[in-house]
Amino acid sequence: MKLLTTMGSICSNQNESNQQLPPPDLSELLQQTEKTGLPTPWLSEFQHSCVNLDQKTGVKWRTILLEFILEVRTIIRLHKEGKAEKEETLRELILQMEERFFQEEEGVALADSGLRERLVDG
Repeated sequence: MKLLTTMGSICSNQNESNQQLPPPDLSELLQQTEKTGLPTPWLSEFQHSCVNLDQKTGVKWRTILLEFILEVRTIIRLHKEGKAEKEETLRELILQMEERFFQEEEGVALADSGLRERLVDG
């Protein structure tokens, strides 16, 4: 018997007493996390699953990509709020993101090598 693990089954196994249904996809998972303002049990389980898959394959791209997506969504949300006192915070978050994800070695994997060169060099 082969056990197939999907986001829905991972999440529903973790918290059977909870009557909420697991998110159907990553987009909904991220939206639920943003609504609560805290990491949800489903996000934690999904992050753990990404770490496990990265360890199995020996290539660490899922974990980094998920962290990148979470940070970008935070920056977009702060930008949409458009408050002047958040401008400095936005600037610092963008600079931290650049240092963390757009280094010559490692960082976010981009399929478009030309785009990656422009982001790293620019």
